[in-house]
Order: sequence, then C-alpha cells, then structure tokens
Amino acid sequence: MSANSGSQDENLSFEDAYTLLEEKVSTLEQGGLSLEESILLFEQGMNLLNVCSELLSSAELRITNLQNIYSGKNDISQDGVEEIDEN
Repeated sequence: MSANSGSQDENLSFEDAYTLLEEKVSTLEQGGLSLEESILLFEQGMNLLNVCSELLSSAELRITNLQNIYSGKNDISQDGVEEIDEN
C-alpha cells in the first residue's frame, strides 16, 4: 500500500479490513524485515485498525438505535442524534 492508502482503506468492509490487518500482523511477527518495512507495515496496520474500529462503532450505534426504536424509547436518527417529538 502506498502512503495515501488510508483513503482506500475507508472503503473496505469490516471483514476485508480485518483480514488485511491480520496479514500485516502476521508479516510483522515473522520478522526479517528492515526497520523501514516494519514501520510501514505498522502504519498500515494502525490505519486498518482505525477503519475496523470506526466500522464497529457505527455498527454498535445502529444496533443501539434499533434496540431503542423497537423497545419504544425516543426516536434516534441515523447519525445518533436524539430526535425530540414536540407533539
């Protein structure tokens, strides 16, 4: 991946990002890399970890919103902001 691959990572599914992250970790654990190669893989791994974390947070918010909607609690918009019913 190139230095600007972070924007490409944002379009990955959770499963794809996680698989790529596992590959980076495995390669680092095997050793035999130069310091520069190790740092590059670490940086790519951290970008993938961030993508995974954001996707999990988004999924958690969606689940919480669904639970609130189906349990009869306040309406929650897709962006997580509580909508106030003024009626």
